[in-house]
Parts: sequence; C-alpha cells; structure tokens
Amino acid sequence: MRKKLISSAIAAAIICVGTMLPASAACIGAATVDGSSVNFRAAASTASTVKAVTCDGAPVVLTSKTGDWYQVVYKGTLGYIAAEFLNTASSLNASFGTAYISGTGVRLRSGPSTSSSIVGTYDTGEALAVTGVSGTWYKVAINGQSGYISGDYVSFAKPSTAAAQSVSIGQQIAATAQKYIGYPYVYGGSSPSGFDCSGFVKYVYSLYGYTLDRTAADQASNGTAVDSSALQPGDILCFSNGGYIGHVGIYIGNGNFVHASGSTTGVIITSLESSSYWSRLAACRRIAA
Repeated sequence: MRKKLISSAIAAAIICVGTMLPASAACIGAATVDGSSVNFRAAASTASTVKAVTCDGAPVVLTSKTGDWYQVVYKGTLGYIAAEFLNTASSLNASFGTAYISGTGVRLRSGPSTSSSIVGTYDTGEALAVTGVSGTWYKVAINGQSGYISGDYVSFAKPSTAAAQSVSIGQQIAATAQKYIGYPYVYGGSSPSGFDCSGFVKYVYSLYGYTLDRTAADQASNGTAVDSSALQPGDILCFSNGGYIGHVGIYIGNGNFVHASGSTTGVIITSLESSSYWSRLAACRRIAA
C-alpha cells in the first residue's frame, strides 16, 4: 500500500473520536489510518495483541517511531500501528476531542514555539479542546482562547476527583495570579501585554471560566461578601480611594495579595497589613467557592 503525505488542508475535514489517554500525550506529528481494518497493537510486532481494529481515515497522534512502527494515540489509548498503514503529516488539523493540562504554570502560546508570545497560563486539570497537531505541539482552544501547548504538558486522561479537589479553585487562582508578577501596568489593559488593577483580576479569573465586571467599583459587587478575618486565597480585595472603590487585588494567603500596582512596579505582591492598604480595605469578595 502506498504511503501518502497529507496536507493540512485535506486533514482539516477529518474528525477524531479519541478521548482518554492515561499519560501525557507528547507528539512528534500526526497521521491518518490508510486502509480499513488496520490493526492497532499493544507492541511493535505483528505477533503482539490486537487492541483494536481502526477505521479508514481515523486521525492519530504520533508519539515515537520504532523501526517500521509508530507508537500512536488512537481513541485515547497508546499503542502501535505499522508505518505502511499511516499517512503521516507534520501538521494536521482535526478534532481530537477534550484533553487536560498536565503541569503547573503551563503556557499557552500564540504559535507552536517557545519563542511565540504567551497568551495564557494554566495548571493541571484545566480542560481544553484539541483541534490539531503541529510538530510536537497541540493546537488547542481553552476558555475561549486559541493557541498552542507543548505535548509534554497535555493529557487526554481526566484528573481524578480526589486530585482535582486537593487544591481549591481559589488556591489555583492565587497561584496563577502570581505567575504574572513583573508583568507591566498599562491603564485600561486586561491582557499579559499590560494590566491595570481590575483588568488583571478580570483576566486571571477568566482563565478559570469566571466572568467578572471590568471596573474595580463593579468588581466590589461580584461574588459574595466575606469578612477580612475569614479571607481565603483567591478572594478579591477592594480598596477605597476618596470614598469610592478604585483599586483591587487577589489575596494569596499569609496576609499578602497580588495586584497590578502602578506603572513603576507592574504586577507585584504586597502585604495587606501595610497601613496604606489595610486602612483602605473596603470590601472582600469571594468569587470561587
């Protein structure tokens, strides 16, 4: 059977039905199955167990090559398919289903390269839609943002409930907020290219699927009120300026909060016990339970 190289344009129409993978899904490219009833095996040998019989045109992720065999992800499972039955492509656009972030501070980039700009930062368990493969990178959509994530940090296995509950959403939000320390302050900004105080809070929460109001004054009405003696990581701290709410930050625990402070400092951590802030603390709001 003749092996063919597939263009990304043709591959865009192919739909994948794979879902669950019990490990990170590193990739070296992609392919589609060339032929009906092609065996998907447990090892790189015709003597090994047949785990499934693939359908013609099914897309797979290539994870490595051993001799005349590729190790692939098919229907969310690792196995092997003989190279002669695969149409390989360095890039392939297809719907590969839902996968999950596997790692802390994993960066979503604008292109399939570490030199591409960062458009988001995520932690273990965050769901994403895999829409393609480009070399060793996955093309994904997450929380309405499109980009690329290295295959080293993607898993098709949904985290267990116990693992997901070990760290609260508020703690995850607080940890993510700290990843932007040092990013610039830009008045009216609400992206990693530049934040103002409320734009920073809104952006960080958006990474976890929450939609907040845009201004500091309006964010003081989002979520539910909590007493300053019962603060938890992830809570929003609202500060007054001359009688109105003019500044906000995210509490990170141990009496500290992270915020887009000003043009000279950018995003920093500050002690809540600082007199300039404690005396102006006007409201504390909990968004994530």
